[in-house]
Amino acid sequence: MLADDDSVEGAFIGAFAAERLSARRVSIFFVSDEYGIGLRDGLVADLRRRGLSVVDEVPFNPINELRTLVSASLRRGVPDVVVVAGRHREAGLIARSVHDPAPRVRIVVGDGALVLPFLAVCDT
Repeated sequence: MLADDDSVEGAFIGAFAAERLSARRVSIFFVSDEYGIGLRDGLVADLRRRGLSVVDEVPFNPINELRTLVSASLRRGVPDVVVVAGRHREAGLIARSVHDPAPRVRIVVGDGALVLPFLAVCDT
């Protein structure tokens, strides 16, 4: 586990996005469970404290059509960084769905996506 609890990990990701990636606008995709909601809460609190814009907060579950959610989110606004608080399959699908229409958007995933080789080959 990366952090003591999910909200602490979210704050860490917020600091990384702001300080290392120079993000000003962030969209968040989070699985609708304790992990995703906790990470989102910590991330949003940190981003707001820093004065960064939260473009979109998109809850999902494994049965959602993730490409449709990503497409709708990008129509609401294109962020500098997308953060995914989900498991490896969903993180891979969201990353691919963001990258195709918006290749300059940076993607950061939480520790819920532990099976990293899947992220590199996910194409479904």
